[in-house]
Amino acid sequence: PFKKRQGSFDYFFRKFEYRKVFELLVTHQSVDMRQGLAVIDELLQRGALVVSMTEVGEEMCAAALRFLTKKFQPRNSFENQLLMETMHTLLDNNRCLQPPGTKELVDAIAKLEAKISQEIKMQESLMETSGVLRSV
Repeated sequence: PFKKRQGSFDYFFRKFEYRKVFELLVTHQSVDMRQGLAVIDELLQRGALVVSMTEVGEEMCAAALRFLTKKFQPRNSFENQLLMETMHTLLDNNRCLQPPGTKELVDAIAKLEAKISQEIKMQESLMETSGVLRSV
C-alpha cells in the first residue's frame, strides 16, 4: 500500500522531540513563513515552546535570532505576536543571552531590536493617522 511521506516536523512532533523541531525550524533555509508560524503555534499549543528553547547554546541562539529577524514582518500583528512570544521565550531561557556574551549574539539582537523598533514607529504613525481621520 502507498504510504504518504511524512515531513520532518511531523516526524519529530510525533516522537515528542521538540528540541529537534526547534533546531530544524531555525536552521533549515527552506522553511517558509506559514510553516514556521505553524510550527511555533503547535509548540505553544503543546506547551513545549519553553522545553524546546531552553539552554540551546550560543550557535542555536544566534540561528534563532536570525530566523526571528528574517521572519518579522511589518504590519502583521498576529504573526509578529507569535514571533515576539518566541523571542521572549528564547531570551528568558538561555543564559548565553543574559546578557549576550559574543559579538555574533550582540549583533543578532541589535538587528532584531532595530526591526522591532521600526515596527513600533510604524504602529505609532498609524495611530496618529487614525486620530487625524477620526477628527475629520
